[in-house]
Amino acid sequence: LGRGGILFSGIRYVNDVLREELLRNYDSEISIRVDPRDVGRIAVFIDDEWHPAFAVNAAVRGMSYQCWRSFVLEERALRVKDKER
Repeated sequence: LGRGGILFSGIRYVNDVLREELLRNYDSEISIRVDPRDVGRIAVFIDDEWHPAFAVNAAVRGMSYQCWRSFVLEERALRVKDKER
């Protein structure tokens, strides 16, 4: 949780309710729900309600968590190979 929204597994999420909560309680802890079938959207628990928050990067919408993790691991491996050259 930070000024830019929620960061989960390298993906940043935002919504208006979350922005307002960050302005009121910058250091607060917020519960989230993640659907492993679609990392493009999570739910955040604020003021006793669940609210949808969407990934800033639209490319991950509809992508499963497993697919996302595979992508991240492949990108890291490529960066390591590039550094070794």
